[in-house]
Amino acid sequence: MKKDPESFIPSTSRIEAFSDGVIAIILTIMVFEIKVPTSIKTGMASGQILSELTAISPKFIAYALSFLLVAIFWVNHHSFFYSLARTSRALLWHNNHLLFWLSLIPFPTALLGEFPFETVTVMLYRLIVLGAAVAFNLMAFHADHANLYDQKISKKYIRKLNRKSLYGPVLYLTAVLLAPLSVYISLGIYILIPVIYFLPARIIEAIDSE
Repeated sequence: MKKDPESFIPSTSRIEAFSDGVIAIILTIMVFEIKVPTSIKTGMASGQILSELTAISPKFIAYALSFLLVAIFWVNHHSFFYSLARTSRALLWHNNHLLFWLSLIPFPTALLGEFPFETVTVMLYRLIVLGAAVAFNLMAFHADHANLYDQKISKKYIRKLNRKSLYGPVLYLTAVLLAPLSVYISLGIYILIPVIYFLPARIIEAIDSE
């Protein structure tokens, strides 16, 4: 007996599992960059140890910022796939494109920890995050165009989310362009961005009332 073609439409479970694994590895790699200073020796006074740890505080801050960034992407990634009824071959590659940019984040994070106020370091970090933001937007736009969302979610709400998602790339690009003029302004813009994306939109609000 032949199967209905609809039965061959892939679900989102494997793409979510793969993405979760990659993101977990990304976070693990980042924390490995924070090492106990070799200058700390047995018998050192507490004040000296604190001084040595303070010297590497930029690494802790860079890790915390990147962890928050990756966590925001993961939360919104989870929310996005929860709203899909199915996936497609093109969506798989859009997701791989996103994971490519996310997997690069440990490198500029390590640079930012070593050289937090260098223009080139800040610009490189922003460019990679910009790439991830653009990739996420392309994936969301494809899902809308290919009708991958659950039919209970209104088109109007999806379009609203897609418009809001454009704020991220625009702000990241602005941060990149302003970095040569002021590293501090660029960092300020970067810190403000999570306010927009910290919490994912509630899918329940998108369900059409009957």
